[in-house]
Amino acid sequence: MSELQDMLRVQARLHRKQGANALGDLFENANGEIETLRTQLAKANEIISALSLETDNAITLQAERNQLKRDLAKANERVKELELPRKRNLELIKALFYAPSSPVTAKKAKEIEDWFIKFEQLRKEQE
Repeated sequence: MSELQDMLRVQARLHRKQGANALGDLFENANGEIETLRTQLAKANEIISALSLETDNAITLQAERNQLKRDLAKANERVKELELPRKRNLELIKALFYAPSSPVTAKKAKEIEDWFIKFEQLRKEQE
């Protein structure tokens, strides 16, 4: 019986040793997995930070674009305001010189109109 008990003790020690080794391996594998997950988490956080920065840049660019659109609309309105008197002047010239009671001939009226148009084109080029 003693031999049997010795064999059982040896076998029990062997199982405990194997169990301890298996448990140690399990902890080592768990630590390895934890480190891998930490690395992946760090990379994910870096990507999130980069995306956040890009999103902030995109928002800033969109705001700048909207401001430029508003500025362009104001500039277009100003151009219309500045062109309106010139159009009126051309209409006035036509009314004065092409009127039936005008002392200027039609040919001379056309010359005056052409001169005014050229004058306006030169003024636009100067601006």
